[in-house]
Amino acid sequence: MDKTKSDKIITKYIKKIYGFSLSKTKNIDLAEELASRITFEAYKSLLNSDEIENIDGYIYRISQNVYNRFMSEEIAEKELSEKTIEPLVEQYDDKEDEYLKLRNAIAYLSKTQRETIVMHYFEKMKYQEIADILHISVGCVKWHIFEARNQLKIAFSDYQEIIHKKKIFVNMNMIGKHGDLQREMSFYFRTNFSQNIAYSVYHKAKTATEIAKELKVPAAFVEDEINLLTNHGFLDRTPGNKYVTTIHITESWKKDILKYNEILKKYSKYICDIYVPLLLQYCKDKSALLHFYTPKNDINFMMYSLIAYACSVKLKDPDYENEISKFYTHRKDGSFCVTSAVVDDNKSPTKKINEEKMFLSYNSYHTDIHPFGIWQLNSDFDTRVEYDFYYCHLYFTYLYDFFTGRLERTSSNIDKYKNLFDKGLIISKGNSEIVNMVISKLSQKDFITSLPDVPKQLYTMGKELEEYLYKINKATVNKNQIPLFRVLNKNNLTCYKILIFVLEDLLKREILKPIKNNQKQSVNTIMFSNVLPNPQSIPAKDSK
Repeated sequence: MDKTKSDKIITKYIKKIYGFSLSKTKNIDLAEELASRITFEAYKSLLNSDEIENIDGYIYRISQNVYNRFMSEEIAEKELSEKTIEPLVEQYDDKEDEYLKLRNAIAYLSKTQRETIVMHYFEKMKYQEIADILHISVGCVKWHIFEARNQLKIAFSDYQEIIHKKKIFVNMNMIGKHGDLQREMSFYFRTNFSQNIAYSVYHKAKTATEIAKELKVPAAFVEDEINLLTNHGFLDRTPGNKYVTTIHITESWKKDILKYNEILKKYSKYICDIYVPLLLQYCKDKSALLHFYTPKNDINFMMYSLIAYACSVKLKDPDYENEISKFYTHRKDGSFCVTSAVVDDNKSPTKKINEEKMFLSYNSYHTDIHPFGIWQLNSDFDTRVEYDFYYCHLYFTYLYDFFTGRLERTSSNIDKYKNLFDKGLIISKGNSEIVNMVISKLSQKDFITSLPDVPKQLYTMGKELEEYLYKINKATVNKNQIPLFRVLNKNNLTCYKILIFVLEDLLKREILKPIKNNQKQSVNTIMFSNVLPNPQSIPAKDSK
């Protein structure tokens, strides 16, 4: 987007950003700091973006992301409270060009970062003195100096290209229980730099110096990131001050993706032949369908979600949950899980499926006001973009309020209605509006129980696939993670690719029909709700 247009957008939203910041922090100083961060991130993002249809949603999403990072500093503040801040930069006597470069770099820092840097390094003030002047804690002063120093180091280095090269992780996943903040793994791996550090110590433990040499960056850059990843359980410290990642990393598929896909397609056909007919019979049971809502009673649209969901839950190995829980790690954010990622070396053959987009998610938002959960399979079947489950619950709460009659048609709710339309969760039908996704009145547990049982023949085939993939992949797995790999390998019949291959095969067999354009944003999504929408469309405006 050109600079002129970006400037206009930022000017328009600056007051809203400050209002958002003040409502979140309830503190003028903190609000000013948060607003400056949001404005910087939003402006930078706008300059790097093409045309954006929903500016409101775009700015709001950035604001929420920055706010959550901002709040995470409270944890980091405690971690840094005893940390000694190292010198900012080397002393540059009689080097006017270096001082000019430093002043320019400081100008890009936030207000509080600029103040702490100037007070500490130029005015030689102690941390407590700075804290008293700025009315913040000593730990917070250290955190701001720590963050500012990292940004200045990058500005003074020739390593930007290395640090910001293309990300290597796709399909980052957390298996188990999320923490109260519902943070996905991607929250901690926002940069490729942290991903490359974790990957560098997958097969062999290394010291910070060894990692730095491998990545060709200064050790100071690596040490800060290592501390963060270690504190949150993504790296383990081993004897000799070496580090190894706890993330299970899959990389073997990149060597022969075509062969791997053919294997999975073979087993997806077995699923279509053996289990899908039972699901089709289930969809013909009118008594079962009483527990579901599908827009305009479109059974074809419903079958996309129902078949994918049923295969993802019913084809699981019965012992999987108990065995995988033995490998869970307790993390500071309250999560209790195993983390995994797939490596993308950018050399693989062109893939029909967008690996980075494809993932499964189930989030429960059960509260007294909004008792519902969401299951979703993201793939090339849908047109959802930048879908983040950490924030999308807002749209589903709007939807729940809409079909339960709580979302009034007032000017204050215009943005909520706009979001529902933009996300394809409701669509217009003449002068009315209808809910545009599959909703189950059954709980997830009851829904799974109601689905047809899987023939034992398929479980046997799942074991065959498990052993086959284990044999061809075990050489690429970190030897310390082989027990975990064996457990993760149990559920290959429910992996993302097989689910997609099943749907593709059913399309070829003409059991499924292509979905309509207005269904592509909400396909393969199920809401588990205590009530169903009225099958009749909701009037868009009061009739006279």
